Order: sequence, then C-alpha cells, then structure tokens
Amino acid sequence: MGTPPVIIHVGVSKTGTSTLQEEVFPAHEGIDFRFWPAEGDIPQLYDCLYADTIYDDEARFEACAQAIAESHRDATGPVLYSREHLTHQRYEKGVMAARLRRLFGKARIVITIRNQFDWIESSYIWDQNILRTPWQGLPPSMEGYLAGQWKERWRSRLSSGDFGVIVRRYVELFGRENVCVLPFEEFVGEPDLFADRLFGFLGVDRERGRALMEGKHRNPRLSARERAFLRWRAWLVPLALQRVCARWNMPSAITAWLRGGPRYRAPVPQAWRERLGAHYAPGNRYIMETFALPLGRYGYPV
Repeated sequence: MGTPPVIIHVGVSKTGTSTLQEEVFPAHEGIDFRFWPAEGDIPQLYDCLYADTIYDDEARFEACAQAIAESHRDATGPVLYSREHLTHQRYEKGVMAARLRRLFGKARIVITIRNQFDWIESSYIWDQNILRTPWQGLPPSMEGYLAGQWKERWRSRLSSGDFGVIVRRYVELFGRENVCVLPFEEFVGEPDLFADRLFGFLGVDRERGRALMEGKHRNPRLSARERAFLRWRAWLVPLALQRVCARWNMPSAITAWLRGGPRYRAPVPQAWRERLGAHYAPGNRYIMETFALPLGRYGYPV
C-alpha cells in the first residue's frame, strides 16, 4: 500500500473555512481529517512553523518532517490538514509556505478565496463581535478600519486578501498540479461545481462530499438587529456592568428574534473599492489565467 497523499487547506479565513472544518471534512469517511496538530502532538512543529527565521535549524526541520511522516503511517485515506491561520496576517506567508514545503514535502494545497470586497466586509463585520466585550475596546467605522488596515497593508489583514501573491508562492513551491483554488462564490452559488473541484482534487467520493455541504453554514454574519442591540448595550450600559450583561443569558425567544431578519451590511465605500481594486487586480488576473476561474463574473477586481 502506497503512502497516502497529504493535503493542506491553508485558508483564507471568511471563505467557508469553518463550515468545511466542522461540518464537511470530519464527516467524510474517505478523508483522514487531522484538522491541525495541537502543540506537542508533533515534536517541534510549532518551533519550525512559527519561530523567527533566525531560529531556523536544518536538523530540527529534518526531525520534525520525519515525525510528521511517521504520524501518517496509520492513515486510512488522504490525510487532510486545515487551518486558516496559515494565511493569517500575523505570519509572513511566503516563509510559511516554504516551511510547509520543508515539513510536509510535496503535499497538495487547497486555497479558498473570496471576492475581496465581500471578504473585507465579512471580516469587518466579524470584528464587530468585539461589541460583546466592550471593555476591550469598540470597533472603528468601516472608513477607520480600512484606513488603519491600508496604512500597514503589507502585514495587516489586507495582506491575507492578496490571493494572487499567496497562490503564486504555493504554485512555485508545490507545482501547479498540486494547488487547487476554490472561490467561495462557487460554494454558495454553484455547490455542485465546488464539490466537483474540491473532492475530485482530494480523490474522494464527490457525491458524499456534496451531501455533507448541503445547507451547512457556520459562523453566519451578525444580523442588523443583533449588531444594533450590541452597539446600544456597549454605549448605554455602564462599563462596570458590561461583564454582567455579557454573562446574562437572554430568553431564547429574544435571542432568536435578534438573530433573525436581514444581515448587517457594511459595504466597502466606492473610493476604497477603487484603491483596493487596483491593489488586488494583478493577483486576481494571475489566478484567472493560471486556473481558468471566472473571477470577473464573481465580482473580483480584475
């Protein structure tokens, strides 16, 4: 029996990653899903992946790579890891990709992406959850959020949306045939096509994968009602009582009403769409040309 293939789903966040990680991958019988090793499961893995480059040590990498290979000996199918922090703004993505190559060898890479304007809006709205713990601070306006992100765009969250740069690096290191790029828009609007691409790439039963995707949606965005309530509570309730309010369990009927209704919207302003569009368009064109994906049809800046 040959060595099972290793697949690493590297993100990006807010592209359906939680749904895949919690609802789809663990339930598919053809996948040996490992999520992501806890610290200590594979000796020195975290040192090799996350330490400053000054601590890179060839012997350490070789020992860790061997330990990873040993952990795959009991695999019953393709070994799949999934962790969106691998493309998170806290890590230099080119270094992270190179370290994954050294540790996991010629793995296959899955990258989920999303129209950057929708992705930024979704990321911003996710950050509105800080309203639940206002003693940690209050979220900025969309304009303030974008201004702060743009000022340090090479290391801020905006860098995680530079999908073309990220994809190109993985293609260089792992080979075009070992990289699969999946638009979130297919997951939502064309699930059959998404399932065909994803599970075909993984080499497992596509119909089973498609059935597991049906109707699943983890981490939905805040409703307009819930966001208004959280903002009202953050501004009007004295800070000394905020922790008490945060621990208070509201009646289920009220909670259900707050979570119902239309979703909260915070679209990217037109001036920022133009600036960000010019920033992201070259990378999107690279993905379109390399993977024959209709990103323009999905509203990506091209």
